[in-house]
Amino acid sequence: MDLLLIQSQEHETLPLAELKAVLSCEDIGCDVEVITQGLILLKSLNELDFYKNYKILVRRLAYTHEIHELILRTDLHNLERDFSSVNWNDYIEKDFVVRIKRFEKVNIDTTAIERRLGHLILSSNDVVYGASGKTDGVDFKVNLNNPESFIRVVATQKEVFIGIEKFKLNKKHFQDLKPHKRPFFIQVL
Repeated sequence: MDLLLIQSQEHETLPLAELKAVLSCEDIGCDVEVITQGLILLKSLNELDFYKNYKILVRRLAYTHEIHELILRTDLHNLERDFSSVNWNDYIEKDFVVRIKRFEKVNIDTTAIERRLGHLILSSNDVVYGASGKTDGVDFKVNLNNPESFIRVVATQKEVFIGIEKFKLNKKHFQDLKPHKRPFFIQVL
């Protein structure tokens, strides 16, 4: 199982160094593939400890903005075909949103693709449950404001990665560590 990480691009080496340090300290064995600056793929994570390690990374990484379970790796030409082949019932419970992030200045119409991919998910739900109106599961709905399932599509010049966010990053504890928010602050001159 693989994780897709979107990191801060404010510093060239610090986010990747932080990631490698956390992987080492927490004894998380995996292969690190740098797709491009700010986009990292953690490959071959132990399936038994996958969600435990996912939670550790969510809690520990300050320079990582998003972490997603990788569902699919494809290219722009095969995106719709491969996206349609995913069984979305395995990933979406109730409502969802599809959001695209571009890297390497890839030139695509993000709004149109988000709509098209969202439509493909809704269509796949109709196919799985049938058009007869008889459903065994929950009908998917799009929720742009507060979705339960967040599907991230990351496009680069060569590849497209589709992931789903299982655990939200909460950066509040990192913000609370800033000097001006501490009980007292001594400035050494």
